[in-house]
Amino acid sequence: MKNFRKFTIGVIGAALLSLGLYSCDNEDAISSTSQTEETKTLAAREAGEVAIPEVQQYYNNLKTIIFATELNKLDVVRSLADKEIPMVEKITTLDLVDEADKPMTFFDFESEEQQIEFIDQYLDEEALSVSDKITMEPELIENFKQENLVIEKILEENNIKGYATKISDKVSFFDRLKGEIGSIYLPINPTPIEGMPIPIEIPTKAQLLRNKLAKMNPQTGDFFVALPTHGVPFQLIDLFNKRFKVGHAGIVTKNITSSTLPTENVLIEAWSTVQYKQIEDWVDAKFYVMEFKKKKTRIIIKWFKVKIETSYHNVNKQAIANYAMSKFGKSYVKNLFEFGAMKATAKNLDRYTCTTLVWRSSDVAVDIKPSPWLSPIVTPTDLYTDGETFVKGQVN
Repeated sequence: MKNFRKFTIGVIGAALLSLGLYSCDNEDAISSTSQTEETKTLAAREAGEVAIPEVQQYYNNLKTIIFATELNKLDVVRSLADKEIPMVEKITTLDLVDEADKPMTFFDFESEEQQIEFIDQYLDEEALSVSDKITMEPELIENFKQENLVIEKILEENNIKGYATKISDKVSFFDRLKGEIGSIYLPINPTPIEGMPIPIEIPTKAQLLRNKLAKMNPQTGDFFVALPTHGVPFQLIDLFNKRFKVGHAGIVTKNITSSTLPTENVLIEAWSTVQYKQIEDWVDAKFYVMEFKKKKTRIIIKWFKVKIETSYHNVNKQAIANYAMSKFGKSYVKNLFEFGAMKATAKNLDRYTCTTLVWRSSDVAVDIKPSPWLSPIVTPTDLYTDGETFVKGQVN
C-alpha cells in the first residue's frame, strides 16, 4: 500500500498517453478463429517473416531493459517484488516447461547467454503476434512509435547501448520511465471522474447485432473490446473541454446465440459501478469479440543452444466470468490518481475500470495478465494486442 500511494502526475499522464489512442460503430461482422491466428503467427515465424518495424523495435527495447535492469537475476526480481513493476510480474509468471514437460522458470537457465537466447526468441514471437493484429488496426503503430521515443531517450541518458551495461537504481529507472511517458501528453487536472455515461441505445438495431454475434459464438468468459480508432459511442472522459477516446471492454457472462434476447444481461462491465449490460448497449459500436488462451513455452536445449516451442491452450472461461460477476456493484476508480495506477487500484482497493475488470478477472482465474510489460495501466488496445488474446470475430 505504501508504494501504491506514491503516484505522480507523470503516471497519470502515462495513462492518458494510451487514452489518446482509444475509443468505439457497426456494419458487418467478419468472423475469424483464434486457431487461425495462432497458426498464422507460428507459420510466420517459421517462414522467417518479420514484424512491423516499430513493433519489433519496441520489443527489442524490452529485451535491453530486462538485462540492463538485471531482471534475469532472481535476487533482483525478489527485491523489486513489491514495487508494482509490470515487467517483474511478466517475467515471474512466464509459463515454461523443459523438454520433459517439467515446469521451469526464467531463472533456471544455466547461463545469461541462454536467457538472452530465450528472451530474444520469445519476444520476437510476441512481436509477430502483435504485428498480425495491428495489420487490422494500423493506426495503433503510433502507440509504439511514441513509447519507443520515450524508452530510447531514457536508455541513451543512462548510456545503455546493449545488454552489457547495467542500471544500478532500478526503481528510479522504472519510475522515470512512467514519468517521461506521461510528460508527452497534455497536463492533467486530477479532478474526480463523476461516473461513466451510458452509451446510446438503438433497440431497432439490436436484433441485427445479436444475429451477427451469434455467428461468432461468444462464450461465457470471452470479452468484447472497442478500440480507440472506433469512434463513438464509447467516449468517456472530458478534460479541458476535450474528448478523449478511450474505448471500452466487457466480459461475456452467458453464451450468446441466435435466441439470446438483445435486452438480456449477457455482459458485465465497469461503468460508474461494475454492472450487467446487454447486447443493445453495444449497438453502433465497432468492436472485437475475443477469447483467452494460455501460452505455454517449451524449452529445448541442445549443445547449449536454446530453442522454444510455443503452444496455446484452452482456459476455464467460466472461472473468468465468475470472478468478474463476483465484483458486481464494486465502484469505478474514484479519481485520476487511481486511474493512472489502475492495476494497483484494482488489486488493492477493489475499484475498477472496464479494462482492469477484464485484466484482473483473467489474472486471478486463469493466470493470464493481458497488459503491457512497462505500464501501470491497461487499455483496450492492450487487451487487443496481448499475446494471449485471440480474435473470434469483428463488428465494424
